[in-house]
Amino acid sequence: MYKSNDNEGMFNSENRLIEHVNEKKLKKGHIFLIVLLAIIILAFAVLYFGKVPIIKYQGEKVETVEYGETYEDKGIKVYTQFKNISDKVIVENNVNLTQIGDYTITYKVPYFNKYKNYTRTVKVIDTKAPEIRTGKFEPNKVELTAGSDFTI
Repeated sequence: MYKSNDNEGMFNSENRLIEHVNEKKLKKGHIFLIVLLAIIILAFAVLYFGKVPIIKYQGEKVETVEYGETYEDKGIKVYTQFKNISDKVIVENNVNLTQIGDYTITYKVPYFNKYKNYTRTVKVIDTKAPEIRTGKFEPNKVELTAGSDFTI
């Protein structure tokens, strides 16, 4: 039968103590790495998402305008990192108020050395009834408003 002496017991206790200390160091090392990784991810997110534009349409995204009336595009406001970059937006506007139909206004917003497009739809409609007038001295003359329907 094997008999242990007191030195072996101290040696085992010492090894257990060293293992315990090493485990604590390992856990602290893991925590440090996790915190460091979180800081790196947060820094990347701030840099990346700070450049993503925040778009605010002025007015509605779909506008309706009566045929022949005036329309002024209200535009969009664009912000990145709390900075207004609306002056860098390129606007393509092909709205024709003398032609009934749907038109698209395109806003080209700078985005990572490229442009990202945002749009607004403008619907030109004709809901006004045509006006028929006869003149006092010309009873057979009929006037119609352009773009109106007329049936005899």
